[in-house]
Amino acid sequence: MRSSPGFIGMQQSSPPFTLRAATPHHGQRNPTA
Repeated sequence: MRSSPGFIGMQQSSPPFTLRAATPHHGQRNPTA
């Protein structure tokens, strides 16, 4: 997940990790997360 700059930017945009996990884009970018 650290290797994905887009994912890092998404982390800063979404404070709660639960919302990030619920985001479909998050699942598509990093399925291993």
